[in-house]
Amino acid sequence: MVLTIEQELVETLARKWLSEGKLVTAELTIPIINQIYYDNYLEGRDYVRIDLAALDKETGEIIFVEAENGLYLQHPQIYLPFCHSLYILCPKDDSSFREEQVNWSKSQGIGIIEKNEDGELMESLEAEFRKINPAVEAFVKSRLLKKIEKERK
Repeated sequence: MVLTIEQELVETLARKWLSEGKLVTAELTIPIINQIYYDNYLEGRDYVRIDLAALDKETGEIIFVEAENGLYLQHPQIYLPFCHSLYILCPKDDSSFREEQVNWSKSQGIGIIEKNEDGELMESLEAEFRKINPAVEAFVKSRLLKKIEKERK
């Protein structure tokens, strides 16, 4: 089986976070329920799908990770209403637009985790913790925990 770069990154980070005691699942789908929460970023969408979702058992923090082939950020804002912290996960990127992408991420409160050539994951930019709508938080935690429970069976 051939793994894409994104799949490899997600699996590597998932293993790391599992070893740290976080609950993790890949490809979590969250239906958009307009009665609970609506945001302009979600216009025309029925759901969002995140590459990796984690729940920190100690703090209750919901962490989302979107994996990319490189440090170019197309649409990560759509995930912000659903998590306390959002990261972009990508291979180490020293391209000419790196500074622009890092500055934009910082302004949005989005963290960056990069995998270097040695295979190590490094947090290049810490994500900003944000409060989310309590009904959305409960809904996302429920979906995340149900998916993890289903995967364990």
